[in-house]
Amino acid sequence: MEQGLVRGILGEVIRGVICQRLVPFAHGPGRRVVCEVAEPTGRVRDAIRDPAALSGLLQVLAEGEFRGMQTLEQDAVRLVLSGDISLHSAESVVVNVADLHLVLRRAGFAVEQLSSAHGVAATNEAA
Repeated sequence: MEQGLVRGILGEVIRGVICQRLVPFAHGPGRRVVCEVAEPTGRVRDAIRDPAALSGLLQVLAEGEFRGMQTLEQDAVRLVLSGDISLHSAESVVVNVADLHLVLRRAGFAVEQLSSAHGVAATNEAA
């Protein structure tokens, strides 16, 4: 009962959520932020209030790109394709590595099976 009350209050007062992960730049020193952004839309608020709807929150974020929302996976794909971060770094922040590979392949990024720490390495076909 108390958890439901807290979820209800949080669903009403939330102004946004940003999740950040720092990963090394692909070339050179320093780190680059990979972030997930949630705006307080009705669907996001519903997912916070209802534990049964929470499992669909990532889909809501992915579909909310026009509102400035994004998942860690979407940002990681963008950064790998731009050359800012390595595939290995992207793999370290995403929930589903297989989905990351699928999206990258569809975008023309070659993901080859090798025996690395995560089981893959990549080369960019455009290079």
